[in-house]
Amino acid sequence: ELRSVWRNPSQGRVLNRPALIAMIYYNQGLDRLESQDWPGAITANQRALRLDPASRTARANLLAIWNNWALQRSERGEHAEAEAMFRHGLRLAPEFTTFQLNLGVVQQRQLEQAKP
Repeated sequence: ELRSVWRNPSQGRVLNRPALIAMIYYNQGLDRLESQDWPGAITANQRALRLDPASRTARANLLAIWNNWALQRSERGEHAEAEAMFRHGLRLAPEFTTFQLNLGVVQQRQLEQAKP
């Protein structure tokens, strides 16, 4: 018989079936992040969070994916798009200071690119 709960030692909490399924989506998100499939990684982590809204790791991973995708866009010269992504991220998670720091990086890149 399968137990309906499992203890997650990293978060110190007991997980029910939906939370266990959420871990599968979280792991899919990690795989997609590794291959830089940004939309796929975001979708997988959003699914994880819908099933387990208390998952701090899935939320942190979702923010990191958004951050890394925006940075990659800036590195490709898509500064306006990256800036918009960081501003959107700050509206959703103002406590995630990495967005504010990287917004400054992108703005600096825009200034440097605009110099003659």
